[in-house]
Amino acid sequence: MRRLVCCALLSCALFAGPVHAQEPADSVVYGWDQSLEGGLGFTQTEFENYAKGGESSLTWTSFLAYKAIELRPTREWKSEAEGQFGQTRLGDGDIRKAVDRIRLASLHTWKLGKLLDPYAGVEARTQFAKGYVYTASGDEILVSKFANPLELTQRLGGGRVLAQGLVTRLGVAFNEYIVTDDYYALIDTAGVLLRYTDDIETLDELEKFRLDTGIESLTDYERSFENDRYKVKSMLKLFSKFEDPSRVKVEWTSKFTANLISFVNVMLETEVLYDEEIVKRTQLKEIFSIGLSKTFF
Repeated sequence: MRRLVCCALLSCALFAGPVHAQEPADSVVYGWDQSLEGGLGFTQTEFENYAKGGESSLTWTSFLAYKAIELRPTREWKSEAEGQFGQTRLGDGDIRKAVDRIRLASLHTWKLGKLLDPYAGVEARTQFAKGYVYTASGDEILVSKFANPLELTQRLGGGRVLAQGLVTRLGVAFNEYIVTDDYYALIDTAGVLLRYTDDIETLDELEKFRLDTGIESLTDYERSFENDRYKVKSMLKLFSKFEDPSRVKVEWTSKFTANLISFVNVMLETEVLYDEEIVKRTQLKEIFSIGLSKTFF
């Protein structure tokens, strides 16, 4: 766990590089700026009478992302809405979910021109469809669905711009985990126990709500190069509860997009999660796709 946190912090330091001076005030355009981007990607592998073996597969993924920023001399208000969904089919098997994510976030920053700029924000996360864990025998175990779990976060603290596109924040966060059905509070999936909201200290009852309060570190890096031909976006979040600061929850998401021709893009997305209270294993998701992407405005 410590190695994972150290690697994450080291990578952020490499992203930062030297601290750059801020842009002159006359080069900043104040007001509202909005963007909407959507995309559809496909991956196919086909085998027939292939001596070395292999199994055919077909995967499709889609995304829609909206961002609105209000920039003023003394404040910045940034809101985001993101949705991802995709499915995969391996051989003649059933169609399974490949990616499923809903994220809504809003962050307000007051620019004081001091060492730290105060901020306050909210965030909500869930998914579109049902999620399953598949056993070795082929059985499927339902482990999640829309609003089960629902994760809500309220945060406040101070942030600082370290370099162009790189912002780090440190503050207090209130994380709520909510389920609407007792089944999703505690799920035993063939020896792997998932505790979304259930309290391990009260084994005689199942809680459908959990509140975690603690220190949160947020580091965002977002840049585009060569007239938006290449785009990089990464977010590292570390959270430690006040009652047990030795346990650190890690969430690290990254996305790299390269435009090949016109609307054709190559996308690489990674997500690393570590949360002992849900499952005591490092969770990793990686998506590589070639597909169509369009920025509407």
